[in-house]
Amino acid sequence: MANVTTRSEVPAAVDTYYDKVLLARAKPYLIHSLFGLKKSIPAKSGSIAKFRRYTNLSTATTALTDGTTPAGSKLSVTDMTAQIDEYGDYITITDQVEYIVENNVLNEATGILSRQMGETLDELVRDVLASTASTDQCTNGVNGSTPTELTYADIQGVVKTLMGNSARMFTPAIEGANKFGTAPVRRSFWALGDTDILDDLEAIDEFIPVAQYPQASGLNDAEWGSVGNTRWLLSPNGYVSSSTYSNFIVGEEAYGLIDLNAGTMKNIYKPLGQGDDPLNQRSTMGWRAYHVSRILNDSWLIDLNSTHS
Repeated sequence: MANVTTRSEVPAAVDTYYDKVLLARAKPYLIHSLFGLKKSIPAKSGSIAKFRRYTNLSTATTALTDGTTPAGSKLSVTDMTAQIDEYGDYITITDQVEYIVENNVLNEATGILSRQMGETLDELVRDVLASTASTDQCTNGVNGSTPTELTYADIQGVVKTLMGNSARMFTPAIEGANKFGTAPVRRSFWALGDTDILDDLEAIDEFIPVAQYPQASGLNDAEWGSVGNTRWLLSPNGYVSSSTYSNFIVGEEAYGLIDLNAGTMKNIYKPLGQGDDPLNQRSTMGWRAYHVSRILNDSWLIDLNSTHS
């Protein structure tokens, strides 16, 4: 058996199999832009958006005097402005990549850039929410940290504050059904948190997972469950600072998102030969978006800080 031809003498022409089905990319849920009041600036109308809120009148509890006209009241407004900014990025692809590489690079590049755009805008909104002046600390947990882990008492404390500030809830109640293992879901504010705290959320006795909702239709993919008068959406892109997690509990019109009507979001492809490319060696794929977000009422948004158990 001395004369045996092995792979040492005749190596494979292609030693590694290449699977043209590409691996899936990580795609975090984009949750922070979902519940803002959305406005657009019309074309050729400048780059500054203005929001206006009228202040409620005080109650009129003094009885009228017969034949005497009261002093009356006057309206008061609060104006808030926001300067829209432009964001974008691109990648350059050579002609050899387009002509030689097995998979469709341009298609993949489009998907990657679209994802980058979505994550960028989501992160910008998240950071604005983290700048709110309304913060609270979890204090009823048992992990010994400051703040503590999430508890029902801390969450409902925020709910009471929001209700006391006349914040409006987003979702109606989901009435109970005659289905085994389900539970009704209350009218709720939305709560936005990081996926790291999902086990703390589930450890709360009053937590109801999405799987136990009486109706599962129309739910956001990122929704994890409800606690009291809050329904929770979780993302790996939650706001975390020095091991402290921001849990944004928001009511209607607590924050706003402004874009530019004429060119809000664009995917831009420049084929080979565009610009300074005399030999048709480079193409580019990119995106551009106009965006600004702003807190409209700190009283209708509370950042509940917690640590992990």
